Amino acid sequence: MEDSLHERGKAMEDLYFQQKDQQLLAKLKADLGKEEGRKSLERATGILDEGILDKMLAANISAESMLAVSLIPLASVAWSEGVMDAGEKEAILQAADIAGIDA
Repeated sequence: MEDSLHERGKAMEDLYFQQKDQQLLAKLKADLGKEEGRKSLERATGILDEGILDKMLAANISAESMLAVSLIPLASVAWSEGVMDAGEKEAILQAADIAGIDA
């Protein structure tokens, strides 16, 4: 009887620490992901203020979306006449390529 009680206690203890380990690992992964996201946004925007970068991340703004947004003025000008000519299209594709966006 005492052995089964001890085994049950040990199993509960193991389960508790397994759950704690999983929680800590998940937090570590989230922290690393946040730091990588912050660095990517910093590179894409030139913004160095961590508070602003954290607010951007909280709003689900990524480096990739910032790069895409940077192309909006080019596309807007290209479509201003209602038609995009080949030169305008090429300029947008080159800007996208320079920004690291694949065609």
